[in-house]
Amino acid sequence: MLQQIKAAAGSGKTFTLTQKFLSLLAEAAQDEHQEKNTACAIANPDGTFNWYEILAVTFTNKAATEMRERVIRSLKERALQLAPQNPAASWNPNDAHRWVNRLLQRYSSLNIRTIDSLLNMLVRLGALDLSLPPDFEPIFDDAVLFDPLYDQMLVRASQGGKESNLLKDACESLLFHTDMNGFVPGDRLREKVHTLMQYRLEHGTLPDVDGDALRSSLAQLHKDLTDSATTMQKLIAEEGIKPAANFTKFIDKCLALSTFSSKLPSATYAKKSSFDDCVLKASKGKASAELHKAYADMCVAYVLLEVQGAILRKALELVPFINIAEPLAAEVETLQREKGVIPASQWPIYAQKVLSGEHAASEAFCRMGTRLTHLLIDEFQDTSRTQWKAIEPLAVECLAKEGSVVYVGDVKQAIYGWRGGDSDLFDGILNEDAIQAVADDPERTTLDNNWRSSENVVLFNNDIFSRLEDEDTARRIANDLVGKASTDVVDELTTEIMSGFSGAAQKVPPHKEGSGGLVKLYDIEAENTEALFESVQKKLKTLFVDDLRNRRKLRDIAVLVRTNNEANMLAKWLVEWGFPIITENSLRLADHPVIQQMVNLLMFLDYPLNDVAFWSVISGTELLGDLADLNRAELDDWLATPRKGTLFNAFKEDYPQVWEQWIAPFYSQAGLMSAYDTVREGFEHFDVFKRFPQDEIFLRRFLEIVHTAETNGLRSLSAFLTFWQEGGVEEKVPMPENLDAIRILTMHKSKGLEFPVVIIPFHHQMQQRPSGQEEFSFNGQDILVPQCKELGDDYYRVVGKDAREQLHLLYVAWTRPVEELHAVITSTPTHERTSPLLKSLRVLLADYQDKMDEKGCITIGEIPESTLDKEQDEIAEHTKLLPEHEDVLGWKPMHWLPRLKIFRNPLEEIIFDERRRGILVHTCLEHLRVLDNPREDVHRAIQHGMREYPLPMENRAEVEEDLTDMLLWLTSLPDFTKWQHFGRPEQGIMDEHGNQHRADLLVREPDAITIVEYKTGGHDPAHKQQVRRYLNLLNAMPAYDNCTLQGTIIYLDSRETVDVSLSTGA
Repeated sequence: MLQQIKAAAGSGKTFTLTQKFLSLLAEAAQDEHQEKNTACAIANPDGTFNWYEILAVTFTNKAATEMRERVIRSLKERALQLAPQNPAASWNPNDAHRWVNRLLQRYSSLNIRTIDSLLNMLVRLGALDLSLPPDFEPIFDDAVLFDPLYDQMLVRASQGGKESNLLKDACESLLFHTDMNGFVPGDRLREKVHTLMQYRLEHGTLPDVDGDALRSSLAQLHKDLTDSATTMQKLIAEEGIKPAANFTKFIDKCLALSTFSSKLPSATYAKKSSFDDCVLKASKGKASAELHKAYADMCVAYVLLEVQGAILRKALELVPFINIAEPLAAEVETLQREKGVIPASQWPIYAQKVLSGEHAASEAFCRMGTRLTHLLIDEFQDTSRTQWKAIEPLAVECLAKEGSVVYVGDVKQAIYGWRGGDSDLFDGILNEDAIQAVADDPERTTLDNNWRSSENVVLFNNDIFSRLEDEDTARRIANDLVGKASTDVVDELTTEIMSGFSGAAQKVPPHKEGSGGLVKLYDIEAENTEALFESVQKKLKTLFVDDLRNRRKLRDIAVLVRTNNEANMLAKWLVEWGFPIITENSLRLADHPVIQQMVNLLMFLDYPLNDVAFWSVISGTELLGDLADLNRAELDDWLATPRKGTLFNAFKEDYPQVWEQWIAPFYSQAGLMSAYDTVREGFEHFDVFKRFPQDEIFLRRFLEIVHTAETNGLRSLSAFLTFWQEGGVEEKVPMPENLDAIRILTMHKSKGLEFPVVIIPFHHQMQQRPSGQEEFSFNGQDILVPQCKELGDDYYRVVGKDAREQLHLLYVAWTRPVEELHAVITSTPTHERTSPLLKSLRVLLADYQDKMDEKGCITIGEIPESTLDKEQDEIAEHTKLLPEHEDVLGWKPMHWLPRLKIFRNPLEEIIFDERRRGILVHTCLEHLRVLDNPREDVHRAIQHGMREYPLPMENRAEVEEDLTDMLLWLTSLPDFTKWQHFGRPEQGIMDEHGNQHRADLLVREPDAITIVEYKTGGHDPAHKQQVRRYLNLLNAMPAYDNCTLQGTIIYLDSRETVDVSLSTGA
């Protein structure tokens, strides 16, 4: 039996899927002796099946875990005869009791897994047949595999290998033939090669493009146009025709075109209905038939160059990148075989190979020691074609032996097309030959109740989204989404929109009737984006501060955005208004201040010369400051005091009691204790569990990670720190229960969740240009072309699919609230013209304009009753959650959460003074590498410096000009080339006390060493003393007995050089 279940927002999808699983479980073998391994049999003779022959597939670990827990909880509640409405309501309590025990004893056999887990298992089963090691290492980020190979290629290119010319061609293509901004192509180059390598791995091959043939074809198209334009010009002169002035200019521009130019003259005169439309009145009707034909030929040549020429130019842009990506992809395949490192993106392809063949599916499960009879698939609308092709043989296998396949989803919630999801499969698989051969009468079910939202929210969304079933409305929106597409594409998109939103209206279940609910739409218009954000900020402040704070618990509120930039903006506003917030990344362990300071303690113990890590430990209030009674203001003054040597030695001398009591015990054991022992003892020594009881989930999780790293062989501090910096920093903890803070998350992340109050602050998003490549056949040659409008209908179909997904995302966002939906419809004149989403909203909301009040607000329903209890009402009335702009020094439970992901530039209030100017100069010097063109190299170094040290400055242009003159003078010095070749920047020199000294540049030649110090500002005797100190340290080292030691101070502002020697007279 094949069953498709359409499950709209809040319709009980997870409940239904769990119920289906439990109904199959009830039919499975009940007696222990019936549970025998018949994996290699075609089917049990009596038609029974074992419980582990039921497989449920989800798309996320969270969903798989939730479903497992629901299965166990439902059976447990039924065994105890609790919650009569749960998915196991039809079970006998005694059977439920028996199955709970059985499943808990064999929990790992409960076959509920993610699709990635299933594909991983299938690849391992067939690894040997695929020439892969069965114990291969899964990689979930292709960049982990790609980046080292790409970097090795760059090294070979820098050493003059064959990759050098390929890289040069690719850079030229980026700089001269694409719309790339800036002059440094590094990141864009890496990105394009990576994209093509992924394409190659997914499709098995990249087209073998003959660049010379493409250039020849492009040149021919150009020649056809210039030849026809020349003929036109000649015939016009011969026949005495008087052309319009602009037509003459058009012909002249066609003749002046270079072969590879992408800027053709305006097409106005190439698309006239007749040659007579191009001439003056006196010449109309006088042109010969030959001239009319010449004009027609020229129009054809123009259109061919306009369309085919653009395609050829874009294909040529990719050729250098294909030549780089192809061998890199081959190296990846070699690594997969030899090193056993398989990226997750390859699993569907390998799994499909494992299951190809008549008996492959049954053989795979025979190898695994089980058999598959019933398959349930969740969120099917987000399945990719490669994933479906991989698991389709399993579905056919189940149906062929009279098992079942049940798949659940909702096309309206298909929002993952950007990562391969194809919602067309939801209905499309029912028409596939392989499926129809074993299930010619599929069952279609629709879950039509909305169990989530209050009545007014459900009815509002019904009214809005059911309008998309209407052909006229769908066509208006389709035209807005792909206005320049052909009628065929618009018709297709209209049908797809109508089909996707068919049956969008949901029923309000009896217990929700009269439940109220509130929908408020705020229409905000402004002249530009900056003014728009200011208006939105003002509106939201009123909503949060004057309204929601006084009647809702903060944990009831979710703010949904489309981008991380929007999330950061909202987070900043809310913190300024005094609200605690949770963002998608605010529960990262690396952002917890106690863990930050513990990691810094490990970094200091691993490398005691790390002054920054040591300062973080002693200045942090959470780990040490409160216990040691260190005053932060006094510490700041102490830090500012000039001193020699390392920070920890100075601290040991000035704060001996604190050192001995809190840090010395760890310092004395550094290198003897493992990372886990150090952290465990540190938590005990600093009493963190008692001091921060509400943070225990963070602290315990960190201990687990350190312990796991140790069991994997990462015992030392340095090994753990490397692991932590490379991946551990992304570890998170689950959301703590009852945390009273506003959540900010993207609409994509909100899918599957619900919130009492949902606020959506922006609706003016622009349509993104489609990414990816399209295979195209030109003159019998297969070529690869970036998505572009010249591809015609194929391009606009991609545009339409992306735009349709934006409607789905709107549906997902507007159906998250339980009680209140607040949507801010944002616009500017530019967005009204160019934002497809905004245009769609104007169509959908047209009938609501007469309900708008004088403040631009549309209100549907009544404000729900306050959810704050009496005590909370008093707190909200008499206190603020956080004083605005106040620095809270004392710790409070979870007080650090609001500032976790608030990315404020710490330099915002800094004045660009001489000291910071000097730091900027040194930053530019670190990037200065002079090759062929000093001016370009200086410019590049300055841009790097400005990006790495982004200080506010009144006149950036003047600063850049000053830096340019300064560095150009430096490059003109006679010794600069030698210094650059032999010099080591920021070279450390250690004295007899273990203190580290760093010279700006240490130039080591075969028989001489030169210390070079760069200085801004005026002369100072201390500068010579500094250089002489470095020289004396080198002089004391026997290794340099035969070297001439000398120093040079370069005063960049005054354009002077001063030599320094060991003698005092220097």
